[in-house]
Amino acid sequence: MKKPSIEYVFLSLITVFVLLVGFFLIPFSNEFKRSSFLIAAFLGILFLVLGVRLAIQSRKEKGKLKFFLMLTGLSAIFPLVGTLLHNFFYALAVKFTNFEIIFEFLHAAFFILALVIAPILFLVGTIGSIILLPQKKGRKKWTIIITITLLVIIFGSNLLITHETYSSDKFTIKYPEEYSVSESTNKDRLIVIEADDKKGRIEIYDTNEYETELIHGYSSSELEEFESELVPKEIITKENYEIWIFYTADDDETKEELQNAVSSLTVK
Repeated sequence: MKKPSIEYVFLSLITVFVLLVGFFLIPFSNEFKRSSFLIAAFLGILFLVLGVRLAIQSRKEKGKLKFFLMLTGLSAIFPLVGTLLHNFFYALAVKFTNFEIIFEFLHAAFFILALVIAPILFLVGTIGSIILLPQKKGRKKWTIIITITLLVIIFGSNLLITHETYSSDKFTIKYPEEYSVSESTNKDRLIVIEADDKKGRIEIYDTNEYETELIHGYSSSELEEFESELVPKEIITKENYEIWIFYTADDDETKEELQNAVSSLTVK
């Protein structure tokens, strides 16, 4: 069976890399991320396999191209290896307290190498490889193929983002599609963003319109189901806006959704 060319291996590796970065950084809904977890896990394994394959095949190249391809492949492998070594030395530090300082240093060093240095080296190797690959005879097409692939991935991922945008003459805010927005008749309270299942709510107030200090509702029942409806878990200030966030104490999913929505608020 004919081996895939190094260009195909390299292109596949950076494609998987972009997909993985998009999965963790693009604000998809939590439901989408949960349903896609096995796909992300498969992509992680594929990323490692492609890194090994690229490192092996790059030995046949020459000069700077060999260096950058090898760097790309090895830095794709090292996050997993470094994480394993980090956990290994951490366990040794707990087990052998006499050598705790040495093992603590090693487990911290491998943690930094795996999660900080390796990604930087991967980007350096990728950029160098993209620049040098087209300079080889018959490889100019790869510049176009790589560029098109990255653009398709980036724009395609935007189509999967399940967020809506509310925009007024004062601010914009993004929120999950399973939430709805209602404009308030109160002079100081501008809008209310609430989940369709009533599990979470955001209220946005304009502090310039305050006549008196805002006082939220309260509950004397000491029952979380009532407290979450009346008392905001968080109160955040952005310029002249005060934002109240309501959710139940143990609902981390709703908490994350609401915090992401508040983070997206942009004052005009």
